[in-house]
Amino acid sequence: MTLASGSGGTASGPIADDTGRPRLVRRLFAGGHDGFLRKSGKFFSGTLLRTAAQGVLFVLLAREMSIDTYGLFVGVTALVAVVSPFASAGAPSLIFQNHADAPGDWARHLARGLLLSLIFGAAATLVVGVAAVAIWGAEVSLLDVFGLAVADLVAWRLIEAVAASVQARGRIFLASIVPALLHLG
Repeated sequence: MTLASGSGGTASGPIADDTGRPRLVRRLFAGGHDGFLRKSGKFFSGTLLRTAAQGVLFVLLAREMSIDTYGLFVGVTALVAVVSPFASAGAPSLIFQNHADAPGDWARHLARGLLLSLIFGAAATLVVGVAAVAIWGAEVSLLDVFGLAVADLVAWRLIEAVAASVQARGRIFLASIVPALLHLG
């Protein structure tokens, strides 16, 4: 069975391009603005940079803090990580969905996503504060707990909402590199 509709014997047609390469392969490796692998590479680079910054931070903190203090830090960080998925109430996904439905209302989608992230992030921060007092009592400073919680549950969720909004508008590189640079900072 041949893929060609003509008599030349090439694999052109709905599945392959004029050179005989499958269209899927051409699209994956396309150098244009819609290249799937190119966009994936941008996100991979941003994620790699962000993960490296987190790793360096944890190594530096482990070297500078006492074992007890570092244990409390890791415990509070784990508590924040448990609550973290609920902090934005799905605002980045909602921004994508709303932008797909009405791309002209980009500013309104972003504003609603930021407000949603702010409200749910603040509520999640309060939950972390109450849980930290229940778990560690006077061992941990509430100021430190709230500092970590606000950074991850409010500020970081606001950054994610902005990144989703920028990504929905097709600015892939900006959406992938800004969070990584903020982690480095």
